[in-house]
Amino acid sequence: MEDLDWKEGPPEGFITGLRKRQGRLQCLKDSPLRKVFRWRSEEGGSLVLKTYERRGWLEALRSAWIRSRALLEARMLHAAGERRLPVPGVLGFGVERGVLPRRGVLLLEDLGEGEDLLALLRRGEADAALMEEAGGLLRRAFEAGLRPRDLHLGNLFRTRSGRLHLLDLHAERLRSRPTRPRPRALTSLYLSLPWPEQAALLAALFETLGLPATPDFLPFARRRWVQKRARRALRDSGSYRRFAEGIRRHPLPELPTPLPSLRDLLQSGQPLKQGRRGQVLSTPYGILKTRSPQKARRLWLAQETLALLGLPHPMGLLLYDRPPTAALLSHPLPAKGDTHAWPSPLALARDLGASYARLHASGYRFRDGKGDNFLVDGERLAFVDLDGLGRLPRLRPFAAICADLARLLAWLLHQGGTPFLRGGDPGAAARAFLRAYLRARRELGRPVPAPRSLARAVSLGCAAWRKRHPRTEGP
Repeated sequence: MEDLDWKEGPPEGFITGLRKRQGRLQCLKDSPLRKVFRWRSEEGGSLVLKTYERRGWLEALRSAWIRSRALLEARMLHAAGERRLPVPGVLGFGVERGVLPRRGVLLLEDLGEGEDLLALLRRGEADAALMEEAGGLLRRAFEAGLRPRDLHLGNLFRTRSGRLHLLDLHAERLRSRPTRPRPRALTSLYLSLPWPEQAALLAALFETLGLPATPDFLPFARRRWVQKRARRALRDSGSYRRFAEGIRRHPLPELPTPLPSLRDLLQSGQPLKQGRRGQVLSTPYGILKTRSPQKARRLWLAQETLALLGLPHPMGLLLYDRPPTAALLSHPLPAKGDTHAWPSPLALARDLGASYARLHASGYRFRDGKGDNFLVDGERLAFVDLDGLGRLPRLRPFAAICADLARLLAWLLHQGGTPFLRGGDPGAAARAFLRAYLRARRELGRPVPAPRSLARAVSLGCAAWRKRHPRTEGP
């Protein structure tokens, strides 16, 4: 593999002229560190081209030695192909030296149209049979000596014909003998299916591998995963890109090019609300909230956190974080004016209990649970005003959890749960909320250690709120 060079496909000078030719290539994946293109020749053949951007001084040093990630992945795919694993064939690799920064380039066999299993999972097209098939392929790879480091469902690609292939193996290693990885070595694979509603798929995948579906470390790994992934929203990553005035979600097909400036949005927006934190305006592209730069970034992180947790919320589109005025543009949720079309009060209370449990089990809290901070989205209650969402404190997190639940139950009991739970029994809604909360905490592997102490503290907090607000009767 040391002498591997271009074998076929690219014309002379293809690498050095890559930046000029990208407009003629079909982009399959676009991320700050890695881009994937399909290149079609005039004769009708095709191949896949991957470019690797350097990551700091270490990657620049590797490029100088021609030891980039392109070379690492070329070696891995070549070795995996020799052991008859289903991987794309390597046609060549190289380093683009004609421009700065240098980039590693890898040419691969085109597997045709298809998607990775994470994309299928997001669309709800992954079933237990597919997970069993994926588990069989991974077991075969482990028997061939694959040693996982960052293996997840995004490394499994299914073609239109239904065949599975292994991709993106630059972080993995191959050993000379079969491997039997421990559950901790497959943490990224476990976190591809992190939530209780995916338990059947998780069991189908790991039963095929002969490993437990819910190891003891999973709740703590899930918590670290959410907090680490949420921070990516403030830099160039797979779903976000920096632009002149801030950060945008990628891709953004519903917004025009060039993107609207903050000044244009403020001039064209219709005021909806004026508060001490800032304004809320309705614009042609969504709901715009003005905040200080620090608070706008917190709202942006809060939206990404809820997306990772799978909780309904308005999706963030643009973050304008340049001082002195910052703002957040979000996609609006559809409003339901007919209260008879809403789900039953008990169903909404149970859903809210499960949502709070997922927040608390992941190390987050929501301080201000009341009517105007929620909106019915289908069969669920969505979080719409996220100023009260943040991390649980390291000191006395139990007290913060009790304060969150006390405020929410005060809304249910003393404000009647208006407007969403109007017409129902407030006491029954509060009991349904608490039962759903405790059950969901157990399912997430983070049960409440002292339920009686929790109930007592929440009851005292609810009474204290009522004493401070004796005449409150609305949201």
